[in-house]
Amino acid sequence: MGLRSVANKNGLSFHDPLGRLRVAYNYLPGVAVEAAYSDLLEKMRRDRFVVHYSVIKDGWFVISATTPNGEDEYVRYHQDGDGILGFTLFWNNERGNVSGERIAILMSASLGSVMNGRPMIEPPGSSQSNPQVAAAPLHVPVPVQPAAREAPSAAAPLPPPAAVSPPAPVPPVTPKAEEKGISTGTGFFVDAKGNLITNAHVVKDCKVVSVKLTDGKPAHKARVVATDTSNDLALLAVEDAVGTKFAALRMGTRLGEGIAVFGYPHADILASSGNFTLGNVTALSGLGDDSRYYQISAPVQQGNSGGPLLDNYGNAVGVVAAKLNVLKMAMASGDFAQNINFAIKTTMLATFLEANQISMQPGVTTGAKLDPADLADAAKGMSGFVVCQ
Repeated sequence: MGLRSVANKNGLSFHDPLGRLRVAYNYLPGVAVEAAYSDLLEKMRRDRFVVHYSVIKDGWFVISATTPNGEDEYVRYHQDGDGILGFTLFWNNERGNVSGERIAILMSASLGSVMNGRPMIEPPGSSQSNPQVAAAPLHVPVPVQPAAREAPSAAAPLPPPAAVSPPAPVPPVTPKAEEKGISTGTGFFVDAKGNLITNAHVVKDCKVVSVKLTDGKPAHKARVVATDTSNDLALLAVEDAVGTKFAALRMGTRLGEGIAVFGYPHADILASSGNFTLGNVTALSGLGDDSRYYQISAPVQQGNSGGPLLDNYGNAVGVVAAKLNVLKMAMASGDFAQNINFAIKTTMLATFLEANQISMQPGVTTGAKLDPADLADAAKGMSGFVVCQ
């Protein structure tokens, strides 16, 4: 988009010369999250903004709105010491569609992960020599209709959109947990005996793990049987889950092959019934040519971590694991990366299951490919919502 950066005393902003999009990163010392949130909402309502969505909890807030002149606005700020750190994003679809909603969601998830210490992946050119793969419990509260925001009122002034503060260096994100001692993610069954796979980071340091299935019953208790932290895999034994649908495993996919992702992103905000997205295999290795991963274009958010990556026949070809940190990438290059996500290959999963004496069913690629709606039903039937406390 040819974004131009402008620095000021509060941070750093990027502007599209065509007026389609602008974003400002700001650090505002001496401002409390609660005061900034209430002042901003009051100002928006006074100025006749249409507020689509707003939430404040545990030291952060998000507001999505549309300005009186039709410009969409999205704001996210976190408490950082005695001040607040965050960004304001504006976009105007009348001047050209720049996928502002998607950018807002990606940036919000990225910032939420950074501020809450979730696992991440370093983008190319970062200072981290061995990029760690972040798993994607992809769940950071993000509104469905994002919009940016404007400055709060005098009591807790937020600078105008042009003023931005660069957030502390942030490695790429792999979505994960909720804000308050509870992390959530996704998992999927690999046999009919109740053995479920998820990411190791989803169940890290958990005292209690439960899995909500589509059987209409309360959440099932689960036990962590084994973890492989180097490859970000975990095996759970789910109680009373014998006979559930499970995934057949297929080794290998082709570059460009169509894939699907199912999971429970942003579980405190989005649909509790799960989220299904489509995409393609965009590279046969991950960051730094890491051969354990596929790069995929299917959109994933925090909360998707550990979910199945499926081919068009319903076979699992990977485990959703991470996404590139859009915020850090933008700060480093001035470019907003889009749909750069990663999944662990089933070759790694098969080795992990074999080491734990779990039998697998090999996938097949014969017969008709599944219609997306049928693929979504299959994905939902084999998946579960993982909650770690």
